[in-house]
Amino acid sequence: MAKSDSMGVVRTLATDHPIKTRPVGSFAKHSTTMVYSGSLFVLIFLLGISVAGVLFIGEASIRTAFLDILSPLVDLAAIIILLTAGLRYSNRSRRLRLGWGILGLSMIFYMLGDVVWAVLEIGLKTAPFPSLADGFYSAYYPTALAGVFFLLDKPGRGERLKHAIDISMVMVAATLGFSNFLIGPILRIHPGETALAQDILLAYPVGDLVLLAALSMLVYNLPVKQVKAPVYWLAVALLSMILTDTLYSYGFLTGAYETGGFLDLGWITSGVCFGLAGLAQWKTGRGIRDPEKTIPIYSIAGRYRTSISVLPYILLAGSFVLLILGGMGWMTLSISFLSLSIGVGIIICLALVRQILSIGENYRLNEELHNYVERVQTQAVDLERANLNLERDIEERKIVEEALRESEGHLEEALRMARMGYWEYDAIQDQFTFNDQFYTLFNTTAEQEGGYSMSSRRYLERFVHPQDIDFVSKELRKANITANPEYKAQFEHRIVRANHDVGNLSVLIRIRKSEQGKTVNTHGVSYDITDRVRSDEEIKKRLGELEAVNQVSKSLRQAATLKEMLPILLGTLLEMLHTDDGAIWLFDPVANELQPEYCKRHRTDATTPRPSSNKLAVGINGIAFAYGHPYVV
Repeated sequence: MAKSDSMGVVRTLATDHPIKTRPVGSFAKHSTTMVYSGSLFVLIFLLGISVAGVLFIGEASIRTAFLDILSPLVDLAAIIILLTAGLRYSNRSRRLRLGWGILGLSMIFYMLGDVVWAVLEIGLKTAPFPSLADGFYSAYYPTALAGVFFLLDKPGRGERLKHAIDISMVMVAATLGFSNFLIGPILRIHPGETALAQDILLAYPVGDLVLLAALSMLVYNLPVKQVKAPVYWLAVALLSMILTDTLYSYGFLTGAYETGGFLDLGWITSGVCFGLAGLAQWKTGRGIRDPEKTIPIYSIAGRYRTSISVLPYILLAGSFVLLILGGMGWMTLSISFLSLSIGVGIIICLALVRQILSIGENYRLNEELHNYVERVQTQAVDLERANLNLERDIEERKIVEEALRESEGHLEEALRMARMGYWEYDAIQDQFTFNDQFYTLFNTTAEQEGGYSMSSRRYLERFVHPQDIDFVSKELRKANITANPEYKAQFEHRIVRANHDVGNLSVLIRIRKSEQGKTVNTHGVSYDITDRVRSDEEIKKRLGELEAVNQVSKSLRQAATLKEMLPILLGTLLEMLHTDDGAIWLFDPVANELQPEYCKRHRTDATTPRPSSNKLAVGINGIAFAYGHPYVV
């Protein structure tokens, strides 16, 4: 037992192993290909055995019976294919559906005629002419014309008029030829026939003219977009029917026609070509709008448009030659000279009208070409002007870029001279971006640090003094969380350079906010203030020393004697040194020793003898003995 899932895979319940099957769409495509191939084979097979029958069946009656039986089969195959081609457009194009359907109906009429003909000629052994078969044959011609009409699109008004004139010239010339060589002789050779028989005899040449009109419409009024193969096969089918009927009528007049001969293959060939036309259209199934399988107007001739355009004039020349031959008495005319002259005159008038339209069209095209050339010249002038403006813009841009590069160079030089560096901080990516001058402040380069970008953590660890890391982090965090879009700040901190020297930086910060009020970018300038800080410290130190001297000087001015001066001096010095333990020693040259003169919380019960000569000027004692200056301990 098995079940099928929606993917076209069958799983056995026992083993649960998937068994792949052909998808439904693949079956449909395969089936369509088989039907197409089978239909094509049937048509070729029927045509092949028809030719073989004519070649190899010697008995004329058997050959005639064989072809009479085979003709309805060919018609039936063509009917099925044509009607199927029409059904392919049931939901796409009503016009195409009607066109191919009516062509199928015309072949139904023709098949009924072949069936009646075969029954009369083979079964009843009677002459099939005139008979009901001729009625079905006569219905075939206008029905085929109607089918071709529905396959065509209506061209524009101007094109439609020119095509109508071309078709009219062809039809008038063909009517003159048919009237002189077929219709006239039929009326002259068979004057004793009944009116019905004569009408039937005349119906076939007239029907061929109808088919010629359909072929002319197909040649001159084909839509701009049309599939290739169906049109070719349809044209061959019409042409084959016209030629076969014409030769049949001529052979009937001269008595040269024999049933079951090669001429009968012409009607079979026409039916096969109708089937091939429907088969080609049925296979494509995409109609006249398929851009990959389309051909331009006049597609029957394809690359021979010139031949088609001159065809009416060739027929005019032929009609004029016929008029001359008839007028000079060199040819017997089946129609009156007046009728022939009127027909030639109509063709000439149509040709003149056609030329007038062509001249008008050429004049219009020349005007359009002139206007187009003027537009092109105007566009060329505009393009040249635009090129000049573009060149000017390019030159100006080059100047601006050069000025920008020069300005950037000056800025870099100014930053270098001012010992400043520019930086940016992306709060979203947590990335600092520095320039070369910034790295110069730290005695390093971008190459040594691995590029112009680094994370905030690495920057703090790499360049900020350990005791200032928290302070710098807080300042960056304040810039990141502030709600003030105009926020700016300035602060100073210590740095550690690449050579481990400690320096000082002053930092100016600005921020950029997003539309949501979030800080997305922090940028600023850092400049080296190490020299200024050291200078400030030195100045502070010197000021302290001067203040001490000033205080001592003030204190000493308050004493009258040395004994009064020494306590004041020692007290002032100890206060400046932030201590309360000290003594003043004086050098006694007579005793050659240092004696404590005034002490504060310091031992004073010992003297210091003079040191040896080699230790003079060494240490406090040595300095005191060497120079005789007092000193404070």
